[in-house]
Amino acid sequence: MSDEVEVAVDALHDYAGSLDGLHGGIDAIRNYMYEQGCNKDGFTGLLMVLHPVIDLVGDLFNSTLDFGQDRLSGTAEGIQRNAEVYSEAEAQIEGMFSRLLDGLSAGRDAVVDGAAAVESAVPQSARDAATQAWNSHVESTAERRNGGA
Repeated sequence: MSDEVEVAVDALHDYAGSLDGLHGGIDAIRNYMYEQGCNKDGFTGLLMVLHPVIDLVGDLFNSTLDFGQDRLSGTAEGIQRNAEVYSEAEAQIEGMFSRLLDGLSAGRDAVVDGAAAVESAVPQSARDAATQAWNSHVESTAERRNGGA
């Protein structure tokens, strides 16, 4: 599994919207079922005994469509909520990184300002003397390591 996860929040919103758009399709199926599938106009004579069966099948189909529509709504709402959670998390992470970068930048500026203040406070002659003393210390340490050569 990859360590990198990318969530396309806009795509989640679009997908939830397309799921919501399917409600119209279910309503169209329901209308067709009642107008065509449950039409009992030609059922006369002996076929009249089928009227309750057709009503039962129509009610069963209607209940199935209601169940599917409820599940579809729940799925669309869940995807919409997930998209909002990802958006909020991304905004919080961006805010944390922004604050972190601001803190690092302020710390860097303080160090630079402090170094400049120390450098300007120490006279040039003292810095030259410190440099000469350091160089002398390095040379004498090297001589001791090399056996005084």
